[in-house]
Amino acid sequence: MKLLSIIILILLMQSCVKENSTQSYNPKNYYFYLTSAQISQTPYFTNPAFNTISFASNKGDTLTFVKTKTDTTWYCERTTSNPDNNDQNCYQTLHNTYATIKGNGSFDVNLGFDGSVYVLKLNFNNNNYSLINDLIGYNGPKGYIDKISFNNIQYEKVTNVNYTGTNANNNIYLNNQFGLIRIEFISEKINFTVYKR
Repeated sequence: MKLLSIIILILLMQSCVKENSTQSYNPKNYYFYLTSAQISQTPYFTNPAFNTISFASNKGDTLTFVKTKTDTTWYCERTTSNPDNNDQNCYQTLHNTYATIKGNGSFDVNLGFDGSVYVLKLNFNNNNYSLINDLIGYNGPKGYIDKISFNNIQYEKVTNVNYTGTNANNNIYLNNQFGLIRIEFISEKINFTVYKR
């Protein structure tokens, strides 16, 4: 009788272990979409007039870019470091690809999540610039210009950022209405300013 009780106890324990080991956790993805306010911080994703963008330089060069497509992708990261929990937060990313139809240059725009905030990333002639999306046109203590003129045209509520590093000393100017207004390559003494529409 003792032997039978031991066998039954062992079988019960095995069935419990087996049942627990076959249970699986289904990871979940939580999706966070860009809001219309975030998307409309610049005209690149909302204003069809900016499907074609032209910049003129102080040296007489003109660069014209035409949008070829807008991609929507997702940046996903785990919600916890717990190895048993594979849930992810997924953040929408928009990416505009442009083709150069006049001049020799490149232009690219990306709006995506960067760890804790949404960031607008610009690539102009293979130079990369990032700016917290919500700061474009924001009247903050640094980098905000109420009114500024380029080529005798006045722009309002402009954000100015200086990028300095080993290979760059550039100024960019942006606002909500025109996106990238002007880029200055200080060392090369060349600048490009958007054609005002």
